[in-house]
Amino acid sequence: MTTARKSKFKKIGFVLGGVIGFVVLCLALAPFFVDVNEKIKPEIIKVIEENLNVKADLGKLSLNLLWGVNIGMEQLKLTETAPNKNVLFELQNASLNIPYLSLLMGTVSVTLKTEKPVIRLIRFKDGALNVSKLMKPKAAQAEAAKEESSSGSSALGNHFSFSTDIQKAELQFKDEVSGFNYKIEDLTLKLEDVGLNRPFDILVKTNLNIDNKKDIKLQGALEFESNMEIQMTADGFQAIQLNSTLDLSAIEVKYAQLLNKSKDVALVIETKLDATKDSAKVDSFKMKAGSFEVVAAGTISNFTEPTVNLKVTSNELNLAHWKEILTPLKDLDMEGKLNLDLSVIGTAPKFQFDGKFEFKDGSLKLAALKPRITDIHMTAALSGQTVRFKNTGLKIASSDLQLDGHVTNFAAPEVDLTLKSKLLNLDEMLPPAAADKAPKKVETAGSGPAVEEAEANPFASISSNPTLKNMNLKVYAQVQKLIVKNATVQDLNADIYFKDLIFTLKNASLKAFQGTAKAFLQLDLNSTAPSYQFTSDVNGIDINQAIVSQFKELDKSLTGKANGNIIMSGVGLNSAQLRRNLKGSGKFNIKDGAWSGAVPLKKIGEKLAKIPKVGEKLSEIKVDDRFKVFNIDFMIQSGVLNIQKVFIDTLQNNTAIESSGTIDFDQNLRMKGNIIAPIKDAPKDLKTADGRAKIPFELEGKATAPSVEWEKTIQVIGKAYAKDEGKKLLNKGLEKVQDKLGDDVKKLFKGFKF
Repeated sequence: MTTARKSKFKKIGFVLGGVIGFVVLCLALAPFFVDVNEKIKPEIIKVIEENLNVKADLGKLSLNLLWGVNIGMEQLKLTETAPNKNVLFELQNASLNIPYLSLLMGTVSVTLKTEKPVIRLIRFKDGALNVSKLMKPKAAQAEAAKEESSSGSSALGNHFSFSTDIQKAELQFKDEVSGFNYKIEDLTLKLEDVGLNRPFDILVKTNLNIDNKKDIKLQGALEFESNMEIQMTADGFQAIQLNSTLDLSAIEVKYAQLLNKSKDVALVIETKLDATKDSAKVDSFKMKAGSFEVVAAGTISNFTEPTVNLKVTSNELNLAHWKEILTPLKDLDMEGKLNLDLSVIGTAPKFQFDGKFEFKDGSLKLAALKPRITDIHMTAALSGQTVRFKNTGLKIASSDLQLDGHVTNFAAPEVDLTLKSKLLNLDEMLPPAAADKAPKKVETAGSGPAVEEAEANPFASISSNPTLKNMNLKVYAQVQKLIVKNATVQDLNADIYFKDLIFTLKNASLKAFQGTAKAFLQLDLNSTAPSYQFTSDVNGIDINQAIVSQFKELDKSLTGKANGNIIMSGVGLNSAQLRRNLKGSGKFNIKDGAWSGAVPLKKIGEKLAKIPKVGEKLSEIKVDDRFKVFNIDFMIQSGVLNIQKVFIDTLQNNTAIESSGTIDFDQNLRMKGNIIAPIKDAPKDLKTADGRAKIPFELEGKATAPSVEWEKTIQVIGKAYAKDEGKKLLNKGLEKVQDKLGDDVKKLFKGFKF
């Protein structure tokens, strides 16, 4: 509630007090002179309607003078004037009691007793409350004039007191802004000896049952006790002194995603302050939860645009006591010890914070991480809207992090950090991929065939966190050793950004697999299926180590030192999404290694030697799985690695291999190619431009142990030789015929060859 609105409530309260005081005085004196219903009742209604924007409906009055002046009130109903005409206040069967003793002592002490009165509050669409429009502008003037013509407000305060004993009251609230309506029933309100310029007591008790099914829930017993003094002069309200205790220990409180307190958690708020019309001195605002206490003290000025100067301190906070109160702490299962020593200065909403806080022995659990984060320690200095960290670190299993930097703008955090680590083992941190599990099938009504059930997104908790959604993060990272997907990376240096739920790693340089690499990664977490882009340039890496880190079963399938680049993108992180959406391309140049796919081709000479008549010409073909150079261009699409071009210069003298084909996610391989080798008198259909022969082959099967389709190879070779040998026989036959013909006929066949 704003300070301006509170001020309006105070003025309304004084007017209502004046009205009640007038009513009480009239009712106390009326029995001695006039009929209360004939003479006094119209006057009471007149006073109410002249001062308030309401229509007053006052029921029959009764008078009993036994043991005091006892006035019965059959009904009182206050209805707002047009256009709303909302019944603001309603009571039945109330009594006003004035002891004779108070009259004999020259004072008027009135007690109001009633049950089940109803108060109706409305917040209109413009944000104003109906009670803020209750008082007529001239009411304040009439009250001031009345006070000036009297002997002073101090006299009134000394000679009049008011008490209440209200049971089972009902407060109804309708919010036209949010559409949320609620009732507070069984409200007890006790006021003891209420008067001006002297202390009086207030007791409010009720059992709340408020639940809007969205973000607010209040259930249980609430108790508010206060000792208050209102200072009034002929000029009106001057000051108020308040010493109150609000006990929420027996109440269940839920507020959005922030507060979730059960009924068995002690929570008490104590307030001690002095306030004027324009400012307040907060002697103490203390909140206690278990053994933890936070105390604020200072001043608040200009209630229209509150300006604060507060000092906030605490004893050592054990977050274990607050896990059951603050939802974020509970969600994170956060523990640790916190000390606060802060100053809050400035005008709302741009308060400035100065001081420090220390956090030690901390730990928490993040849904996206498998192990618990432990050994959290932090020393932070606050200045304005900035927090600067030093001596800050944590552990995640065997991994460690050290942080330095600052955070500004707490509503939408701007974070600039330097991160250092000796070891970051992401394989140890991240839970097993849901993709490794068999995808479930579920039937969707009207959708035809079964579809794959969406697999859990390990980053879902990040995308739904409001703080992270508004965060702008910049990190310069230095990691000595990083383990990810069984790959070991060393000396990683990178710039990391996180803004609008987009994670970006750029300018990354690292050492891996005995070589170096530069990389770029962007991960968009705005949807349930994150999208990503990745590029990398590598230099001198051990290609076998790189392959084995991801596919142990492919050990020794390809060895050598690799240079090249790769580009990948996709949507979704589980296996089904990778198969559907992963796209990429790349080029690699690998030197001085071996390719297991060439092993079956090493027996090609032995196989080809069995071809009749020409086998002896092919038996000398030698194939080596070792190579000097292995060049490969590839694309990734629809769950398949498309090998567009492979050229291998083997260690066998003047022998090479060229091929293309595919390898799918299940490591099924299909490749076609040629062995290029020197063959004496090679057929024309097999001869290459440089004079060597090309021997075709096809490989099929698992990438770890493919087999050669020998029949297809032999068919191509046999056909080429048959065609070549057939031509030779025809040409020889023509030569013999030409020898027997005359010169004129020979001219016809000159230059003719098959």
